[in-house]
Amino acid sequence: MRCYTFTIFDTYGDGLSSFYGDGDYVIKDEDGNVLASLINVYFGYEETNQFCLVECAMAADFDITHESTSNSNDGAILISVTAGNAPFQYSIDGGQTFQNSPLFEGLTAGVYQVVVLGNLGCTIEEAITIETIVANNDFWKDHSIKVFPNPSESGVFRVEINGVKSQTFC
Repeated sequence: MRCYTFTIFDTYGDGLSSFYGDGDYVIKDEDGNVLASLINVYFGYEETNQFCLVECAMAADFDITHESTSNSNDGAILISVTAGNAPFQYSIDGGQTFQNSPLFEGLTAGVYQVVVLGNLGCTIEEAITIETIVANNDFWKDHSIKVFPNPSESGVFRVEINGVKSQTFC
């Protein structure tokens, strides 16, 4: 956090008040948030305003455990904050609800909108995908089944079966 002191001087001694109307000032950050503004238009010869800039340098690592089978509810996300101002709050629903623990367990396959909220109001936002593990299994020599892509955003999968002879039934 960097803090500053803004001092405005008036040689006439009437602050920002004049015969033509009252003046003002506003100091904003790059996002338009007001950091300091005129407190009293009749401040006399000088007015001092102190303000600070919050530096949001946050970073995190995400460890993901994918769901072992469909609807097994055994997926997990572990969030390790590597930079930022503690204490932290953690969410996997886009910031609707938060918890103190960085571990989320019992998850199904899907996309989770992870938000980490730091002590100074800084945030990290990340979309984390938990997948259902689908294996390529060799049932026996020269026979295999492959299902892909995994995950499928459109819900359409390709199934490739090798080693099975086609048969015609009447």
